[in-house]
Amino acid sequence: MKQTINFLVKWGVLSSKSVLFSIALFVFCSCSQQENLNNEYVKSLKVSDFTYIGELHNLILDNSESNFMSDSTLVNSLQTKEDAIDYIIQFNKGYIENTSLLSEAEKNKTSSILPYYKNLLKVDLVINSMAKIQDSTRSGGESDDDIDYYKDELTESDIENCAQYLNEAYSDGLFPDGAYVILNELLNLIHLNYLGLISDAYFEESIDNLILQAEEIEYEEEEVMVESVGPVLSIAKYSMDWWENNPQAMISTGKIAPWVALDTLGAVEGIVSYALTTKGKNCNVKDAAINALAGGVLTSLGGTSKLVKLIKTLK
Repeated sequence: MKQTINFLVKWGVLSSKSVLFSIALFVFCSCSQQENLNNEYVKSLKVSDFTYIGELHNLILDNSESNFMSDSTLVNSLQTKEDAIDYIIQFNKGYIENTSLLSEAEKNKTSSILPYYKNLLKVDLVINSMAKIQDSTRSGGESDDDIDYYKDELTESDIENCAQYLNEAYSDGLFPDGAYVILNELLNLIHLNYLGLISDAYFEESIDNLILQAEEIEYEEEEVMVESVGPVLSIAKYSMDWWENNPQAMISTGKIAPWVALDTLGAVEGIVSYALTTKGKNCNVKDAAINALAGGVLTSLGGTSKLVKLIKTLK
């Protein structure tokens, strides 16, 4: 390109102004092509493209179940629940920083945002938020109250108002119709599970149906959908497998769906908070997935018997 322009200038075919215009036009076209490629990449995404998020979710749980030692020495070295939560965060940062499933930038991003979601380790708080989820046939995504958006961390109030925040994000145009319908249905399933009205089999079948629904929705112009629901659905699917294979990690034996519901709600919390804090300005597929992972995996960890006992032992 540079050699061609120099040749044309030398022989008087192009003036200096023409050169500047040609360069600007070339750069613009290159940027436009790259933007189109990025848009096509996003629009071609499938839920299966977020398999690595589900896999990493389960590997983090595996690592905690196998290697987190909550013995008397550790309990005696920690004074408060907050100390325990901070210790758990640091423990999992160490694992994430050594995973091969994320790039270096993704590992750094994931480690840096874990503290933001630390309150999701409080299982009682997350369970209470399930009780506040109303029937998912809420209309139009409207909310009655002004919302004080997320600040330095996901607060207890934020967690309890996830359904309301999803509605607010939708009314602000942060989620397209297809994504809102699926996330709303997930919250509805979580609420029905909390009420004890659905079986493990029904919960799993519903997740599979939502994955198919996400794959079949056609995009509107400028609409991004799968990046909002793909990571959440991947976590829900993999969570089901993990709890089926690790029943000893449950506080009490019985249905698996309640634990999967916890994980799924944490992932929804991650996606909704990401949407509200970025307001669509710097949203991207990778960061959306990482926020869903952080929210989902901390909620999962907070529901394991080992970590529940540790946190409840302290004041």
